[in-house]
Amino acid sequence: MAREALAILGHPDVIRHNPAEGSVLSCSTILVEELATELNVTGAEYRDLVDALRYIKAVGPKGEFANWIPYLEHKAAQGPAAAA
Repeated sequence: MAREALAILGHPDVIRHNPAEGSVLSCSTILVEELATELNVTGAEYRDLVDALRYIKAVGPKGEFANWIPYLEHKAAQGPAAAA
């Protein structure tokens, strides 16, 4: 379900930094990453990691997902090949 949400948010007409879209993007990306770690499968796509990180940082340190910033920064710094 989370991967499906990310696929929908990947449509070119979706403005991923809008509040509703950014919130769903962040939540779905984190859920995919959590499950990927537990199930030892591929995590979120690089674009989703970067956009979720950008949105979470824009919300600020008191945001619900601020504690994920270091993880997402590390994962994004590894580049697109590491995310795939």
